[in-house]
Amino acid sequence: MMSPEPQNAAATGISVIVPAGSDAELLRRCLDALDRQTVPAAEILAVTDPETPTDVSGVVCDHGVSPVLTGPDVLPASAGFDAASNPVLLRVNPRSNPAPDHLERLLEVWDLANSRTRGFSVVGVSGPTRFEIPGRRGDLLSGTYRRAHGSSVGRILGHQPFYGSNYSIRRDWWCSVRRSIRAAGARVAEDVHLSFAVRPGETIWYAPELCIAAQPELRIPDKVREGIRTLAVNLLSESTTTRRTERMAAGEDR
Repeated sequence: MMSPEPQNAAATGISVIVPAGSDAELLRRCLDALDRQTVPAAEILAVTDPETPTDVSGVVCDHGVSPVLTGPDVLPASAGFDAASNPVLLRVNPRSNPAPDHLERLLEVWDLANSRTRGFSVVGVSGPTRFEIPGRRGDLLSGTYRRAHGSSVGRILGHQPFYGSNYSIRRDWWCSVRRSIRAAGARVAEDVHLSFAVRPGETIWYAPELCIAAQPELRIPDKVREGIRTLAVNLLSESTTTRRTERMAAGEDR
């Protein structure tokens, strides 16, 4: 059984988990941005694997962040969550460029979510991503992606999903669901799969004020295939109707 989440998130620490990726310069930019936060992270963990390029490993070493080595059948974020030690776990994409007050605003949002949510326990907070594409084209593509993900996956889930480039979770909740997450291996879409772990009586808080800038993902076809595979894996064990019915019953019982 989970222990209750902290009532004042600002009094807790944040562990930041960054899958290192394969682009050394983007990772360096991301870690530089995390170093400039108005409210510093309690710890920053960079997740690598045996195939991580040497220059990327060098950036991890240069910044003095804690390296976490993962294997081929484990999602990078899962390895980072397992190694983290603070109550709030923030997953940051290495293509991201967090604003200097991102962590400060994140703590404020957690406090707001906990105080305003009735009937459900907030287990995660997620915000949008603004692709670093200039002008209205960037606004259009960013908004289209967000709405497509939220409407398609959210309709199946019956609640707000996580957005992979920009979300945080409670560590105690992670400890209670990680066995089922890890059982699926690494060939799933991390954010979609984690969203399915949200149980009746639990929810994800969406915070548009937590928008984060990031370079767009270039593997769109691969990401679509991952998403379809993840939906199939999860819907084999739980139908959309069952999920929605159980969530409605949980809300009525509280």
